[in-house]
Amino acid sequence: MAYTSSQPWTLSVLPMGVRVFGTREAGQLNQRPFVLYLNRLATLPLSPRWFPTLGRPQGEVVAVASANLRIEMMAVMQDLLRRHRDLVENLGPGA
Repeated sequence: MAYTSSQPWTLSVLPMGVRVFGTREAGQLNQRPFVLYLNRLATLPLSPRWFPTLGRPQGEVVAVASANLRIEMMAVMQDLLRRHRDLVENLGPGA
């Protein structure tokens, strides 16, 4: 899982793997503005403790991204993991 934050991004440079979703883009996902950190990952166990509604319809689904956005994010992740693994921080109980 990638980390997110609802704190506004204030720096002039975005590190590799950081994506800011402003009002319009976040609204398309039925969210408020947020920052996605594909360079900060958490390995979480697939258990009711971490995902209490996993077995229910729509369980744990917060937003559904468009195919184009999914492809874009996957390309960033693949690039990070293939060529810039040193920039990826793996956190969480399963790390």
